[in-house]
Amino acid sequence: MSCLVKTTTPFISQEILLEALEKCGYNYEIKNDKIYIPLLHKYRNTYFKFVNGKYILNYDSYNTEISYFLTKLEKSYNNVYEIKLKEEAERLERERLAYIESQKKAIMEKAKAKGVKLMLPVDTKIGKEFDPNTESKIVKCSEIPDGWEGYDIGSETIDLYIEELKKAKTVIWNGPVGLFEFDQFAVGTNSIAKALADIDAVKIIGGGDSAAAVEKAGLAEKFTHISTGGGASLEFLEGKKLPGIEALQDK
Repeated sequence: MSCLVKTTTPFISQEILLEALEKCGYNYEIKNDKIYIPLLHKYRNTYFKFVNGKYILNYDSYNTEISYFLTKLEKSYNNVYEIKLKEEAERLERERLAYIESQKKAIMEKAKAKGVKLMLPVDTKIGKEFDPNTESKIVKCSEIPDGWEGYDIGSETIDLYIEELKKAKTVIWNGPVGLFEFDQFAVGTNSIAKALADIDAVKIIGGGDSAAAVEKAGLAEKFTHISTGGGASLEFLEGKKLPGIEALQDK
């Protein structure tokens, strides 16, 4: 009478199971959707078969050799599984970064073709956790370590942006430059807001978060116009027709 061995580790993937067998030094043969282990052939009807979404070892008589085999195989399977997970995570991260880089390049080329000066951040203030008191530091945008996230622009970027804004006669600001709700990551947004407040120009704020940031900094009265419609403002400037405005014009 044959039985099925229940293991702590569910052998879900055939690919990983076969690789784990190889790393354990066990050869295998696949016949009729069953995986046989030649070294265990002295035990009749001993093979893996796929049952209810996982591979389970079928056997006639359980003994210390099969127990040792399964213990060794489970450890190998888990090691291979972790390696595969890490490789997949690294592959997805490479694809993500490649996509971001391609989008960045496309946007910069489009801006160049239209004669627009596009300035991207050169440094960023990063944090370890999404917490107002988290550990933080400023690094180059290309040097953000694993496990950290960019929550604000860095001091070098702030200086570059302010110098460029001083030349402007009309400024339209859509979106804070950092996680302004947390004080330590509001430095960039507040610095830009204060610099704009001192500039002699038409200054328009578009977007609820931008408006909230300026209000929080106590500088709202220094701006020409403040609108909570950020996306709508940009679409209007693009020349797109907005239903609300179209309805008013029909009147």
